Amino acid sequence: MLANFIAGFLLVLCITMLTLVESTEDVAKILRWIFRVVPSYCVGEGISNLAVLKMERALGTDKTPFSMDVTGWPLVYMAIELPFFVFITLFVDHPGRRQRSQRLFHDPDAKPEELVDVDVDVEEEMKMVMESPERENDLVRVRQLRKVYPNGKVAVRNVTFGVKPGEVFGFLGTNGAGKTTTISILCQEFYPTSGYASICGNDIVQNSRQALRCIGYCPQFDATLDLLSPEEHLKLYAGVRGVPYQQRQAVVEHLLQLCELIPYRKVLAHRLSGGNRRKLSVAISLIGGPRVVFLDEPSAGMDPVARRGLWTAIETVADNCSVVLTTHHLEEVEALAHRVAIMVDGQLECIGDKTHLKHKFGTGFEVNLRIKRDDNALKGTVEDFFAENFENCVLREYRARRFTFELPGDIKLSETFKRLEENSESLGISDYNVSQTSIEQVFLQISEEAERRMEEEHLNNVSKKKGCCSCCC
Repeated sequence: MLANFIAGFLLVLCITMLTLVESTEDVAKILRWIFRVVPSYCVGEGISNLAVLKMERALGTDKTPFSMDVTGWPLVYMAIELPFFVFITLFVDHPGRRQRSQRLFHDPDAKPEELVDVDVDVEEEMKMVMESPERENDLVRVRQLRKVYPNGKVAVRNVTFGVKPGEVFGFLGTNGAGKTTTISILCQEFYPTSGYASICGNDIVQNSRQALRCIGYCPQFDATLDLLSPEEHLKLYAGVRGVPYQQRQAVVEHLLQLCELIPYRKVLAHRLSGGNRRKLSVAISLIGGPRVVFLDEPSAGMDPVARRGLWTAIETVADNCSVVLTTHHLEEVEALAHRVAIMVDGQLECIGDKTHLKHKFGTGFEVNLRIKRDDNALKGTVEDFFAENFENCVLREYRARRFTFELPGDIKLSETFKRLEENSESLGISDYNVSQTSIEQVFLQISEEAERRMEEEHLNNVSKKKGCCSCCC
């Protein structure tokens, strides 16, 4: 926008000023021919000349609006430039050009980075994906995937996993963990620095077109067109995905029904709520019956009712394809995912089914309670009560009058409820609940442990540097 303003207004103004001075008039004529290479300058010059022509006609000039000295030369220049600039635009925007340039920096034979403190389940998954014949049929296969950005930041560190047919794979991670980068690589938004990944058996680097035909992608941010309705969006993408014309209306109706968009089918996208735009993005990703669907935070901005409707849609389509789901709503993973992987600082910290992860990282049960007033004496009384009545009890968190205690798995729930009910008044408890370890608790525990380990490594590196400096001195 700024470049167009400079070329279309300031350059025209500059030429006009030079023309008014007799000593620089010849310079203005030369620069005018040079500046006409810029289309926005031609537009500005044409408009300026038309304004001057109106005044000259009052003096009896015989020029017309299409005279060469008015709009003729600008129009001729723009006509000549049109195919040239169209070619440049197509060349710059074509994904194949970007992929070819990125392919130059892809090294499939690079030696994998040596990782420390790798979880046993992550090592087992790596071994199965790379060696087991049973996992050759996985629709998504990722082996030793690594991505390093030009600034040196390592976003993905030797990630290895597979997604089986008909599986909903929950892909979790903290902000900046690298999960969106991993999905972007699988969807060929950019190439990995090293490693291998395939979709339905097609290498994303060597057979990129075949891999893309198998993918449906719901991006983290809505990629909708403001002036099209949901129905028009789906018809457009149905044509792009090659759905036969006779079947398009039936496909559109099915997806509108599946994603609960029937009442909004004629509403323009910019008038839809954030939740309905997310539904539309999910519907677009399902067009053409892709064998692998990547959903990057699909329920962001949805109310609880709409979110559960989306869960039903995902469960329905998962019967015929594999789904890779990233989300910050961990109850979504609890409800949908068959297996879960958690990523921290670019590498997998754990992987497995939900029951296995809960058993491995969970402590058994969790008690959440709230006291009636924020009083240090009352807080101490509650802590003493749990320490005396529940062996191996751990206070996980206290914040804003809310306690979170972890209880061992061998404790009797009936005894827990009995003791809490009998002492709720004396302890000043306003409400409480007891639940099993959830995926959210597993996620928080793994994230905290990983961050603690990273902080310790950072401190060790700092101390080593200080030691080296002192030795040099």
